[in-house]
Amino acid sequence: MKNFKVKALKDLELELDGEIVELSEDQSVDLIAGEAWPTSRINEFESLFEAIDSGNVVRELVEGELRIHKYLRPGQPVTGVDFSILSLRKKSPSYDRGRKLSALYMNDVDEVVVSKTFEDLRSEEDGSLMGIVIRFDWFKTDGSVGITKTEVAKEFNKYEAQTENRKRRERTIDYLIAGTKGTPIEQFMSMIFDHYADQIQKFKDKGTDDLASAILSEENPQINGILGIKLPRADGSFVTVQDSMLYQVSA
Repeated sequence: MKNFKVKALKDLELELDGEIVELSEDQSVDLIAGEAWPTSRINEFESLFEAIDSGNVVRELVEGELRIHKYLRPGQPVTGVDFSILSLRKKSPSYDRGRKLSALYMNDVDEVVVSKTFEDLRSEEDGSLMGIVIRFDWFKTDGSVGITKTEVAKEFNKYEAQTENRKRRERTIDYLIAGTKGTPIEQFMSMIFDHYADQIQKFKDKGTDDLASAILSEENPQINGILGIKLPRADGSFVTVQDSMLYQVSA
């Protein structure tokens, strides 16, 4: 069993083991994991708590009902449930330069129930990739975040980091190819990828800057014409093929 320290953020009464405990604002009390305080007692008293589990870097802010409660048994702990097996709809993850940024789990009315945000864990000495940290956010029925939990999901040795970085570079090229599928410039982008095939392979395998350098120093008029094509963005602005490619393949 693990001890938790719970701090009251306003004056309240809390029932623990059949006894009423009065807490004033900012007063703390130690609890043991498994006691029925995290959701059932808080919801019953409509009280606001801050609970910190220093061992798992868990910070909980609970007030009112969480959207995930609809999918759980009464008293079932929120942070201990594998929500990926619940009847939630997972939206396609968002990426930037091949790195996964976030993933959302939605309910049947298209509201976010749980979100996952991914951050790199990097060496302070040389910036090398050491692992991946995930922040989980459970949303309340009013749309605000009710519970947040952060954990180190993966730890990499140098070989695993090399593999992860290569996968990200491959995903970057896949993104560029897929982004033009079914568009008027698909045939032109096919010419671009054929033209830079050697540099693209070096980028995938070793992360060299050959591809970016080749794009910047391009002298072929036909290829430069394609690189200058403007593509629409979601916000209504435009970006050239060249700038889009350089963003994706530059560190």
